[in-house]
Amino acid sequence: MGFFRDKAVEMKTAIDSGDPERAADALIYAMREGGTDAADAIAKMTDALLREQGRS
Repeated sequence: MGFFRDKAVEMKTAIDSGDPERAADALIYAMREGGTDAADAIAKMTDALLREQGRS
């Protein structure tokens, strides 16, 4: 899950800094490299962050 966690952090950082293009790039990269669709990529990214925080 490291890949999806890293992309989630990258996406959140981009959003927090007001850079939606970079956030979209992180999501698209996660979909392409993770072999999944947008909803599944977001679910995996969210799950990875929640696991890291002990909430899943």
